[in-house]
Amino acid sequence: MLENGGEKLVFCGDLVHVDAVQFSDPSVCIKFDSDPAKAFEQRKKAFGDAAKHRYLLAFAHVSFPGVGHVREEGDHYRWIPVEYVNDALQQEERQNQGEKNMQTNEKQEAVSLLKSLETGDPKPLDYIKPSKYIQHNLNVATGLQGLKDLFGRLPPNTKVNTVRVFQDGPFVFAHTEYDFFGPKVGFDIFRFEDGRIVEHWDNLQETPKQPNPSGHTMTDGPIEATDVEKTDSNKQLVRNFVEDIFVNVDLDKFGNYFDGDKAESGDNSSPVPGPP
Repeated sequence: MLENGGEKLVFCGDLVHVDAVQFSDPSVCIKFDSDPAKAFEQRKKAFGDAAKHRYLLAFAHVSFPGVGHVREEGDHYRWIPVEYVNDALQQEERQNQGEKNMQTNEKQEAVSLLKSLETGDPKPLDYIKPSKYIQHNLNVATGLQGLKDLFGRLPPNTKVNTVRVFQDGPFVFAHTEYDFFGPKVGFDIFRFEDGRIVEHWDNLQETPKQPNPSGHTMTDGPIEATDVEKTDSNKQLVRNFVEDIFVNVDLDKFGNYFDGDKAESGDNSSPVPGPP
């Protein structure tokens, strides 16, 4: 067992041999369990304590990375491995290495905070600066306590999968598939200051049951920025589009912004705000 700064990691050796089966049903034993009854009892005790106190477990016979949390779901358990790679972070941004490392860390912190809604891991809350944190979600109170209260309201089978994440200066924005009280797609924006999260905005929409008329979903498409040299011109293009079409409602200019052969990824329903 390792403990540091209030965090704990417990090494479990041969407690689990078939993770695809024994988390769901700890009573399942194999020939290496010399005393099946005691093996079942020990597994159930270890899973239950780790789920209750939310500490990490490390196993010798569980698929890589072999480290993660256990969540109790009714009369069985679910294994939630720690994240070790996030495809949405594999972007080659043209910036010096120091700034790139900082931005990668901040993007990973935003993704980890969102993922903690699924895992219940309290560690990502440390990425927030409590004295300055501003919450713009109408359903969540501002400050760190409001976010903690949200954790308690979410169902135990909550799922979170961040599809893509980008950063522009102090702002990190993530596009995420959620499943709590039904599947949803969310767009979250985090503002960082001195390496800590100090502000959050979001928007949620129920996931459409089928692709749009062009055959696209709300989350398909590229996950990497491959034309970063066009960042400034692309930002100006989007700014002009919003002002012309959404603000000034000058629909005569609509054709200036879209290639007729290209399709959008959204659907025709209106986005509705909800928990991040």
